[in-house]
Amino acid sequence: MTNDQDVEARTASFLAHAREVEAILKEAGEVRWLQWISRAIADVEASRVAGFELVLAGFRGGMGSFNDFVIHPLNGHTVTRDAVEQVNDRLMREASAAVADARFVTRALGR
Repeated sequence: MTNDQDVEARTASFLAHAREVEAILKEAGEVRWLQWISRAIADVEASRVAGFELVLAGFRGGMGSFNDFVIHPLNGHTVTRDAVEQVNDRLMREASAAVADARFVTRALGR
């Protein structure tokens, strides 16, 4: 059984990873997904579970989900071709960690 300290720790971890995602998206000049993660962060900071649920919904798959997103100059992003793989690897690593934390917290809260 999880306790409040576990939820608090995973919430803090979620926010750290989500802020990294936010920074990467901002640096790349991405608008849509930046708004999405910024809203999720604001919700979680305001103690709203909806922020975790928003992130989980973005990863449920299907066309247009975050899983399909790629930072690339051809998509209008401010990244060099040489950095595409590194930036996307970092983005997905941070996003995946945020998703794992969001799943943990929502399950612990019975959502």
